[in-house]
Amino acid sequence: MDHAPRPHGSYLFARSCPYDVKWSMENEKKYGSEVMMSCINKKLLGLTAAVALFAANALPASAAPASNMIMMNNVTPSMLSADYWLGDSGDKILLGSEGIDAANNANYNTPETCMVRLAAEPDTYDGIALRDSLASFEDPKGLFLHAKPVTAAYYETIRKNIAGTKAQSDMHVGYGIMSSRDVMKNLPTMDDLSDDVTDPEWDNTALSAIMIGEPVLTYVQTADGMFTYVKGTICSGWVRTDSVALCKDKAEWLDLQQPDDFVIVTGEDVHLEESRACPAVSELSLEMGTKLRLSDKTGGVNNRMSWYNYVVDMPVRASDGSLTIVPVMIPANRDVHVGYLPFTQKNLLTQAMKALGNRYGWGGSLHAQDCSGYVRQVYLCFGMELARNTTWQAAMPVRRIDLAGLSSEAKSAILREVPAGAILQFPGHEMLYLGAEGDDFYTINDVSSLAMINDETGKLTKMRGRCVVINGLKDTKRTNGKSWFDQLTRVIIPWEK
Repeated sequence: MDHAPRPHGSYLFARSCPYDVKWSMENEKKYGSEVMMSCINKKLLGLTAAVALFAANALPASAAPASNMIMMNNVTPSMLSADYWLGDSGDKILLGSEGIDAANNANYNTPETCMVRLAAEPDTYDGIALRDSLASFEDPKGLFLHAKPVTAAYYETIRKNIAGTKAQSDMHVGYGIMSSRDVMKNLPTMDDLSDDVTDPEWDNTALSAIMIGEPVLTYVQTADGMFTYVKGTICSGWVRTDSVALCKDKAEWLDLQQPDDFVIVTGEDVHLEESRACPAVSELSLEMGTKLRLSDKTGGVNNRMSWYNYVVDMPVRASDGSLTIVPVMIPANRDVHVGYLPFTQKNLLTQAMKALGNRYGWGGSLHAQDCSGYVRQVYLCFGMELARNTTWQAAMPVRRIDLAGLSSEAKSAILREVPAGAILQFPGHEMLYLGAEGDDFYTINDVSSLAMINDETGKLTKMRGRCVVINGLKDTKRTNGKSWFDQLTRVIIPWEK
């Protein structure tokens, strides 16, 4: 992948982000989705056994009822457990809180990661210049909406919606907290614009998911008020205005980001209970890595005692757009943890396995993650903040091992020494490393399109895998016929220097 600096979409952010989000992520899609499997394992796994394996308590094969769950080639049921890859090891602390803070600071201090310290950003900006810059986008080519080509008139409507907003040369930044999960987009539209007429579940305008509780800086809105341009710690883009709650001042905004006590969502998707007293949080879905402050209101909440519940401060957007804090109960049976998880290999793989089979969502669309978003989400459970995409993660000042151009023997020797949980990359795609099995090397990753070679015809058949899978690197190929193993270019070990 070409790592040459690219101009950012807006003059305001060019200084803090030398790479273009859209350019980098389009390459991630182009290369990362062009993979194929040589074949699919026809072995079926009993659903009961599959569930039990995640608790490291598998039923014997004879006790497992038949199901139609298919696994990738040469992947066995026992491989779906962190214990399989780590055995009795994996409990050593990789980094403590001070080490994690130091690693995060180093990432933020490296311009090429495009990570932004929001609190250090200017309090004012030129709204006219930003508005005009955002409205001057070029019409994307080759996109479809409802199976029809997107027209120039469609883009012109968006352009006018941006250009028509009122702005001044000296405007104050807003301090926002995400009150609902959203997707940052490079255009202010609710529509999914796909690059494939047959694919309604792809959105080329999606840049990155942004979770409940995440801080943002808010800038201009569209003329209709439906969208706001925001800057997050890892990406900038348009979000729905009603997904952001505005703090009364910077002090309140900062206070919410530095809680002494908090819970981190460690389940792949934790749902709150139904609430008629507070519809804004009723049956709300919290994804892995969401961080919420523990409330000091621990008695009763909405006519209920809080026995066997965690009470958290949930950010909610009031009717006037301001932030209000609502105490919400999370039952003790939900997959959450007080404070960050201890950063061990066992915990790292356990978190990664929780997403196995989850759908793929380009740029965080479909309430899902793409390859780098998935990796980042897993690491957030430990307080480690990684850059947004493969290009920017490759710039993090951590231990990196260059595999490009190495012989198979040399590459194999290195991989056998790589710790489980490290990040493996080739241009446009990344995986979490599990370990070696026989003469192959296995990863867990969130992959988009797949293809397989038909055993009878020998021809390549493309398919959309779009889920989190475990696969062998030598058995998985790209459309150029080379295996993922052959195409590997880099190892990243985020906890080592």
